[in-house]
Amino acid sequence: LQRLGYLKLKHKPGLLARLGITQQRLVQMMHNFPIIQKLKPLLNKLGLFKLTKKIPKPSFENIDVANSKAYAVGFGGQIYIKQGKDYEEVKKRITEALCKIRDPNTGKRVVKRVHTRDELFPNNPKAPDLVVECPNYDAVGFLGYNTLLNTNPIKSGTHKLDGVYVASGAVFNGIKPKKQNITNIAPTILKLYNLQNTTSKIDGESII
Repeated sequence: LQRLGYLKLKHKPGLLARLGITQQRLVQMMHNFPIIQKLKPLLNKLGLFKLTKKIPKPSFENIDVANSKAYAVGFGGQIYIKQGKDYEEVKKRITEALCKIRDPNTGKRVVKRVHTRDELFPNNPKAPDLVVECPNYDAVGFLGYNTLLNTNPIKSGTHKLDGVYVASGAVFNGIKPKKQNITNIAPTILKLYNLQNTTSKIDGESII
């Protein structure tokens, strides 16, 4: 977003951040080089780890929301776009740019699909305008890097579309397990507690 000119920061990154020397990068180095883990007690005794804490930590608070046309929050690629005459054009450009990103090691696309708010959250105006979906849900976004892509030794990722629900009790007897939508959870809980659903905006339906 910053490269496209849509994201503005309140303060420019310091010299260390521009060189890629951040707390996040140092954590990654510790995992890449096991010897650093073994020397940790000695380095800690010398006070070197205290010095790393003095390195400025990138923060979402540094994003200038007022002067940005688009910004992202969280680690899974939730992108918010400011309403304006060029809203659709900005949304299109961001989507196209994301879909062009490729893994330099494999040549494969990093982004599988970019979903729109109308597609995922048609009744929620506060939802993100774009949601990024990665092929294996194993990519997350972090502040604190001066490059677009990095290989992180810490295995992580985002939530997958398919999940598991577990229910027990006599009320569920006779109900055959089948694929459900996550929006059915809230109506089911309301019915379990004999709470009448008084809003027509709630999505889903009870499974009991």
